[in-house]
Amino acid sequence: MDSQIQLIFSYGWHGDAYSLLQIEKDGGDIAGFVGCQVEVRSLGGSVKFAGEMINYDSKNGIVTVATEQGNRDAILCEAFVID
Repeated sequence: MDSQIQLIFSYGWHGDAYSLLQIEKDGGDIAGFVGCQVEVRSLGGSVKFAGEMINYDSKNGIVTVATEQGNRDAILCEAFVID
């Protein structure tokens, strides 16, 4: 978990969460955030669902999030690290 915290702090906070899309644009390693808590948000900012990021498909820009309702996929631009 310490390496994940270092990754997060190297990007700084943007509001209450980090945009995984912005991290990728800045050259960051999205796979390093597997195991972190994420929120998946609509374009308007409302939270669609949240949970632990369990996978990152770099070819397609998809993150998989484990939620109480089961695993769900989201596109990278909707995912924000919250923990």
